[in-house]
Amino acid sequence: MICLLFAGATTVAAQDIIGTPSIVNYTKEIYNAGNQNWDITQDKRGIMYFANNDGMLTFDGVRWEVYKLPNGTGLHSVMVDEDGKIFVGGQGEIGYFESDENGRLQYHTLNQLVPASHNTFADVWNICKSGEDVFFRVNAKILHLKKDKIIVYPGTYWSFLGEAGDKIYAHDADKGIVEYEKDNWVPVRWGNDLPKGAVVRSVLSLNKDSLLIATSQFGAFILDQKGLRPFSSPVLNEISSKIIYQVLLLPNKNIALATRLGGCYIVDTKGNLVERITKNEGLQSQNTLSIMSDDKGNLWLGLDNGIDLVAYNDAVKHIFPEKENHNTGYASVYHKGNLYLGTSAGVYFTPLKKEGDFSRERGQFKLVKNSKGEIWGLSVVDDKLLIAHAAAAYYVNQETAELLDMRIGYWGFQSYENNVNNTAIAGTYNSVSFFDMSVGLPKVKQIVYTESARFIVQYNGVIWVGHPYRGLFRVIEDDNKQLVSRQYLDKQGIISNNHNRIFKIRDKLVLTNENGIFEFNEENDHFVKSEFYQNIFKGELVSYLMEDRYGNIWFTQDKRIGVVAKSQNFSKLTYFRELENKFTFNFEHINVLDSSNVIIAAEKGFFHLNLASYIGDENKPKVLIRSLKTLVDGNDSLFYGGYGENISKPAIQFNKAGIYLSFAAVEYSHPGDIEYSYYLEGFDKQWSAWGIKTDKEFANLPAGSYTFHVKCRYGNEESLTASYSFEILPPWYKSWWAILVYVLSGVGLLFLILNYQQQQHFKQQHKRLLQQQHEHEEKQRNLTLQHQLEVQENEKKIVELTNEKLQVELDHKNKEMASSAMNLVRKVEVMSMLKESLQSYKQMTDTEKSGKEFQKIIKTIDKELDNQHEWEQFAVHFDKVHNNYLQNLKAAFPSLSGNDLKLCAYLKLNISTKEIAQLMNISVRGVETARFRLRKKLSLPGDTNLADFLIGLQGKE
Repeated sequence: MICLLFAGATTVAAQDIIGTPSIVNYTKEIYNAGNQNWDITQDKRGIMYFANNDGMLTFDGVRWEVYKLPNGTGLHSVMVDEDGKIFVGGQGEIGYFESDENGRLQYHTLNQLVPASHNTFADVWNICKSGEDVFFRVNAKILHLKKDKIIVYPGTYWSFLGEAGDKIYAHDADKGIVEYEKDNWVPVRWGNDLPKGAVVRSVLSLNKDSLLIATSQFGAFILDQKGLRPFSSPVLNEISSKIIYQVLLLPNKNIALATRLGGCYIVDTKGNLVERITKNEGLQSQNTLSIMSDDKGNLWLGLDNGIDLVAYNDAVKHIFPEKENHNTGYASVYHKGNLYLGTSAGVYFTPLKKEGDFSRERGQFKLVKNSKGEIWGLSVVDDKLLIAHAAAAYYVNQETAELLDMRIGYWGFQSYENNVNNTAIAGTYNSVSFFDMSVGLPKVKQIVYTESARFIVQYNGVIWVGHPYRGLFRVIEDDNKQLVSRQYLDKQGIISNNHNRIFKIRDKLVLTNENGIFEFNEENDHFVKSEFYQNIFKGELVSYLMEDRYGNIWFTQDKRIGVVAKSQNFSKLTYFRELENKFTFNFEHINVLDSSNVIIAAEKGFFHLNLASYIGDENKPKVLIRSLKTLVDGNDSLFYGGYGENISKPAIQFNKAGIYLSFAAVEYSHPGDIEYSYYLEGFDKQWSAWGIKTDKEFANLPAGSYTFHVKCRYGNEESLTASYSFEILPPWYKSWWAILVYVLSGVGLLFLILNYQQQQHFKQQHKRLLQQQHEHEEKQRNLTLQHQLEVQENEKKIVELTNEKLQVELDHKNKEMASSAMNLVRKVEVMSMLKESLQSYKQMTDTEKSGKEFQKIIKTIDKELDNQHEWEQFAVHFDKVHNNYLQNLKAAFPSLSGNDLKLCAYLKLNISTKEIAQLMNISVRGVETARFRLRKKLSLPGDTNLADFLIGLQGKE
């Protein structure tokens, strides 16, 4: 089970000394395990382990996790060795947790090594190690793990087992205090006379020859060369009555005592009380069962009901002048051996030696009489302590505040630089007041009315007053040599509508507002933007500046507070994240007494900062990668458990590519002030922005090798980078064996395809040959058949043509015969008619009638000689034979006459000129003339033969 630190952890503070560390409470609801915590240890990576009633409880600064024993019993002891094995002891169970190859803790029991006669035992209360040997304490026996066997050392009642110095010590009711030497338990030197019935809880090595032995009911004892004697004092006697349960030697040689009834006490080696940490000071319970100091000096307390962390070695501590009410702090001053603190309830003081870090000094704050109310300022002027009260001004006389002026509220006092007459100036709600400090009780001697004068700076003899939203004013002499207030004329428009503040830094007048940081140029009487601060703050707005006695510049930005060191040439900004959003913003107060003692006003009391320790702390924060899981359909698969070293690189299946990584900084005193940045090599292009998230999920990562890098920072200190590599395997269809299968399958398939193609090719070739043979045969048959058909067709055509020719010839002959027959008939008719006419003419005697008959015969002959009708018959037959030759010729040459057409027909038939002359009943000369006229009508050139032209013309169907 895992739960986060931030889910309800509370921070409170102890009150026994002036500066007290923070206490972080972890309830069982936060760590989600049993209420009792019997033992505490830490491994070399910084992870904490607790022996809890529910099992082994671990904490990395962010997450809690519980590991249960196989028999389900709780733990009373836990110990981590240098190899990372975590030995545990429960009820009737001993064993160890060790990381496997994936960084997951696995439990290994050792019970099988216990001899059968001793295999039944109850709770295991202590575990320690010497060399390779591990020792477990049960009330009735000590179990000694030596190599692969367990040696048993019975006893009456073993009340303690532990390591002190480089030796192992134990206590038995009969044997007393003994130490382990060469497989034997031998009595310690110099005596062993503890009171009868004493139950030893702790043995500490104070030095080489001195042991401190703590018992639960008889207090503590010192054992050295002088023997055994009580380690007592009034404080220790009181502590003894609270039942000591465990004792711890702190790094500063003080001694922490955890008790069952009184919480935790810290004493020095002389028995003087240094600090009391009880329920009144912030513990959850007075009943402490275990105590441990981690690698940063923090104190861990295992309680009867929870776990508490005391940031004992922290450079930042709280100062609460009031035990019950943590009122807001506003002002502080160290004066004449006393530390004065001004709060919203009054002024408190306590004597202070101011030697080194005074936060560890004890003191009791008391209220300065008559100072109740809100305190805005504490100032020492001419060795006199002055109080700027919300309703008046006071002078502190020993432990009492004496009234100086009660007409109005005061912001603060300061010595007048032109103080020739021992004068102090004070800023009030409506003026700058001047006090005469030369008299016993300071008195107001002059008032210059102006705006509320909270911010006053004296620069080159001039008093400047800054008002957040009304601007700047100067107190100067008028024409009558009287001091008056005059508003500064802002010609450059630099003064903003709000947040105007003035300071004197490095002997310069500095203005800060929403427009930036400006320095006053006295020659030009105006403010100019400061390059010096621009180089420091890179343009970020600053609301408060203060120069300390060493020349360092303190500042606030929004809710942050920091310092830039002069020794580093103002090049490095140091922020105090522990104070972020906790100081009195807009009423800042930083009082640097020295490098070890800086007092900062806070919303609750004050902070004490040991600047030298804070800056000089070379312990960089450390970040660990705590787990790698895959998230598939809501189910987790853990691939890295966050423990062990040299962990194997996991190979993650592609279908589990939703990767969840968690990480944590092992920083316990200020866990909320840690920021993280991460980068997934192989996926991301750059580091992420700083943030407080302690986990990162990557969805749908492609196959490949990745390395996750993470770093953290605390304040200005950045950790080394923690890295973890993993691999996303390709999907099964892209794996090497799948690719091999693909290749082999491809080769086999290719072989089959080639073989199939080859067989198909052979089949197709054979089929093609057969088909070609068949086609050839078919073609030959077709050719033969076609040839035969063509021969037959040709023969048929020849017959048809011959028949057509014969028919044409026959038709022509028939036509000629018909024409001849008709001509013959006609001739017969004509001759018969002429014969009859002649016979008639022969018989006539009448001359007149014979003459008329003769004339009739002449007309008949003339009529017969007129061959127009015969020509018409000839033209019809001629067009039939020659495809309408005469009609087409007439259509092409409309100007042709009938005689022209006759001449064309006769020339077409290639009849001689003489024959034409006889047919046309004209002379040869007439034929030539007709030919000439015909050429002109046909538009024939001179070189074209007329007969050839007419013969070449074809008729159209």
